[in-house]
Amino acid sequence: MMQEKTKWQNYLWGVVCVAILALLLLPFRPHVNSATVALLFLIVVVFTAIYFGSRPAFVASLCGVLSFNFFFLPPFHTLRIADPQNWITFFVFLITALTVGSLSAREKHRAQEAQRLYVELQTAFEKASQAEA
Repeated sequence: MMQEKTKWQNYLWGVVCVAILALLLLPFRPHVNSATVALLFLIVVVFTAIYFGSRPAFVASLCGVLSFNFFFLPPFHTLRIADPQNWITFFVFLITALTVGSLSAREKHRAQEAQRLYVELQTAFEKASQAEA
């Protein structure tokens, strides 16, 4: 049961971080361009992937895309995109967020596996050294 709660908390952290970023950026909307906003949302997706895994990062990327569209692409406060150039920005952000989230989570998993293997080899080496002595 505790592990199930932890899984849901991982998803919640990603969603909450996206929401906090959107709220922090809203007052600056007239002063920042869409590329800057997209990159900041990508940072949230990367950290979500690193700390919570690929599935929470996937959810964070979807929330980031929706927030990006709703709050930062005109017409504001709709999910409609008026400018064809913003469609390109939207899809590039979506693809990048999903890819970066997946790759970040995969690399974290590889690093954990490498660390586990290192510990196992170190333990085996120490046992072999003790057996020789």
